Amino acid sequence: MSGLERVVQLCELLERQSAEVDLLTDQLRTAKAALLRTEREDLPDLMTELGLTELKLSDGSVVSLKEDVDARITDDTRPGALRWLLDHGFGGLIKTEVSLSFGRGEHDDAVRVVDELQEHYNNIALKENVHPSTLKAFVREQMAAGTAVPVDLFHVYPYSKATIKRNKK
Repeated sequence: MSGLERVVQLCELLERQSAEVDLLTDQLRTAKAALLRTEREDLPDLMTELGLTELKLSDGSVVSLKEDVDARITDDTRPGALRWLLDHGFGGLIKTEVSLSFGRGEHDDAVRVVDELQEHYNNIALKENVHPSTLKAFVREQMAAGTAVPVDLFHVYPYSKATIKRNKK
């Protein structure tokens, strides 16, 4: 087989592999959505309907319901959400990032920028945010303590989640 034939063969293989990855990615996305629906909707709804919070299966595994919550800050609610955290003494949750971009050859300027930042450079960006897992833990903790958090600012979504603890044989 010539080198050119081998190149063509590998190009065809690359196309097949790419198509397979695309197909598997779609299948994984579908499977994850089905798992989430069973875990957060179907099984919790049925267990609740039957008055169950826990069930021991014949193999010794235990299915139980756990209350959980999702929370997020969107671009639209970011100013209000951060202001609420600051006003209520939770400003420590906020991560603040200041960045300044320098062009090539401006390394010395970057080193001297400490006190002169805003006077000499206008491409300064200030980013403030709360890490998603930090926000989720904070909201869960506040709700467990009976403290009201603004659900509209933090897009709070409480839900029941079915978990299975497998029996170790």
